[in-house]
Amino acid sequence: AALSRASPTTHSPPRGGLVKKSIMPPKNRRRKRTGAAGGTGSGAAVGAGAAAPASAADKARAQEAKARGNTAFSANKFDEAIAAFTEAILLDGSDHVFYSNRSAAFLSMGKPAEAEADARQCVAMKSDWSKGHGRLGAALFAGRKYAEAVKAYAAGIAIDPTNETLTSGLVQAQAAVSAPPPPAPAAGAS
Repeated sequence: AALSRASPTTHSPPRGGLVKKSIMPPKNRRRKRTGAAGGTGSGAAVGAGAAAPASAADKARAQEAKARGNTAFSANKFDEAIAAFTEAILLDGSDHVFYSNRSAAFLSMGKPAEAEADARQCVAMKSDWSKGHGRLGAALFAGRKYAEAVKAYAAGIAIDPTNETLTSGLVQAQAAVSAPPPPAPAAGAS
């Protein structure tokens, strides 16, 4: 005789014959995350565009989380830094520096797509901050999007023409754009 199993959303009927619904959420239901413009984000921009402004207490806790993230970043503990910067973003999603710092941590972990998403959020929030454009340029460069990196670095230089980090990044990105493509593999090579 085959054993019957109760479905994951119901319990076996109790003696009274009533079926209780489980308190577990339906499978594959995910909360939609929104960015500053109201569209869906990549998850990297969690906390952007929060409905209500952060309270003074939340802003203070966010600054404490940022300080922990900076300490972890300096110690090359990038997972801890990302967690701390994410906490800061969730507490106060209005500070562009939190996204910039998390972008740097993602980039240090070799995650250019996540770094790019946070850098784009940073630039969207504070387009006149040259460092945000530098973060975006570095993330795009790491993601091998060299032509876009050139544009990001150039935008940063337009804001801060004497910034050597931006100038150096621009030179590297321009060289990568004009570099010949790598040779194709030889036929029959394995």
